[in-house]
Amino acid sequence: MNLQFKKIEISDKPFFDACLAGRKHENIFFNFTSLYIWQDWDPFVWTEIDGAACVRGTYEHRDAALPPLAATDQAILNATERMIQHYRARGIPFLMTEVTDSYVQLYQAAWPDRFRVHEYRAGANYIYRVEDLALLRGRRYSGKRNHIHQFKRANPETVLLPLTEREIPLCLGLFDEWARHKENQLDSKLERKGLVRAFDHLAELDYQGACLYSSGRMIGFTLGEPLDAETVGIHIEKADYSYHGAFTVLNQLFLQNYWMNYTYVNRAEDMGEEGMRIAKLSYHPCGLNMKYNLTLQEEE
Repeated sequence: MNLQFKKIEISDKPFFDACLAGRKHENIFFNFTSLYIWQDWDPFVWTEIDGAACVRGTYEHRDAALPPLAATDQAILNATERMIQHYRARGIPFLMTEVTDSYVQLYQAAWPDRFRVHEYRAGANYIYRVEDLALLRGRRYSGKRNHIHQFKRANPETVLLPLTEREIPLCLGLFDEWARHKENQLDSKLERKGLVRAFDHLAELDYQGACLYSSGRMIGFTLGEPLDAETVGIHIEKADYSYHGAFTVLNQLFLQNYWMNYTYVNRAEDMGEEGMRIAKLSYHPCGLNMKYNLTLQEEE
C-alpha cells in the first residue's frame, strides 16, 4: 500500500508524544516541538505506520527518512521495513538521517550487515551537565565567569523573566536585529518562521521560555524543554551582540532558574560551522551524541 505523507500539525502532538514517551532520546529532533517548529527548514512530512510516527525530510537535496518514533523496538523495525519498501517501490535509493547510536545498535542486532553506517559529525548533539553550565565551577570555566562578572558590572540591573505573549513582539524584534548580522539570510528567514510557529502555539507546546532584561530592555531570550527524564534540550537562544557576555549569562540563568532538576542539557549541533563548533566546545561538553546516515548495503 502506498504511504501518504502530510505536514506536521499541532493536532498531531498527542500521537507524537505517545510515540516518544518512555525512551531516552539522544537527538534533540526526537521531540515534537523540534519537528513541528523546524519543519520548513528541513522540511518534514510524516505518516503513521502501525503505531509509529514516520517522518521524511531532505538531506543534501535527497529524499531521506528519519528513524521511526515508536514505543517499542519491534514497532520501529516494522515501520523501518515499510519505509524501505516505500522507497524501493518509488525507485529511490533508501537514505535514513538523524540516526543515533541506539538506533544503529537496534538495527545491527536485528539485521546484521543490512546497512552501511556513515558518521555525520556536523549533526552531533552537544551534551553538557546542567550543574556544570549552571555553576561554571573550576579553572576550565574561568573565562566564562570573567564574561559574567564583566557583564554584571556593566549591567547591574539584569533580570530573567518568564516568556509570555507580551514579550513575543520584543523577541521577534531582537531576532531580526540578530539576523541582520548573519551572512545566510535564507537560514535566518527559515529560523524566524520556526520561531513564529513556536510563539503562535506558546500555550500548546511543552517548551518554557525566558527573557533576559537589562535596565528594562530585553537583550536575550531562550526556549527549552525536557527531552526525557534526565535531559533538557535548548531549542533556541538569542541575545544582543552589543551586550558582551549576554549569551553566557542567559544560558546560566535559564538553567539555574528552570532546569536544575535535570542532569544533562542538549544544546543541539554545530551544523559544521567552525565558529559554532568552537563556541560549543568552549563550554566543555561531557559527551557528543553522534548522528549517522544509513544506506542499504544492497544499493551500494
